[in-house]
Amino acid sequence: MYTRFRITWKHRCYLCQNPLDVQIQPTLPTTWFIICLRTFKQLYPFGFINNLSIYKFFGLRVRRVCICCYEGRPERVPVNMLNRREVLGKKIRIRSGSKTERQLYNWFEAFNRFINKPDINDILTDPITTISSEDLRLFDERHRYRYQTELSEQPR
Repeated sequence: MYTRFRITWKHRCYLCQNPLDVQIQPTLPTTWFIICLRTFKQLYPFGFINNLSIYKFFGLRVRRVCICCYEGRPERVPVNMLNRREVLGKKIRIRSGSKTERQLYNWFEAFNRFINKPDINDILTDPITTISSEDLRLFDERHRYRYQTELSEQPR
């Protein structure tokens, strides 16, 4: 079954030009689509929280910016970038912690491939098990202890 969906956003950040308020619009809204999205987000976590919009004052004007640009201090721009802006007229893009258009496209493309897998029902019905870092550390300690006891029991 092929499920189509659209990704939309209405605004871009004033400073970093990243998409704001990303929305998923499936062509056929079903509970199956939501279950797939939750499962995929649990398997491949991706933070959309930084792409939410918030208003910030720039002098007497109010602009819509992402949360990273709102909380962060303005990035110092090198002089050669300023020269390039004056000569070529290109806008300077400031880097922030919010997701770029390319990163969003790649994640949703992977989600599209996930939905259209032939064994998607098997993935959705099996429980997802997580391994915490504490479990890994305990496993390493047990393994090291076992390895040390095996070495000490060997004849010399």
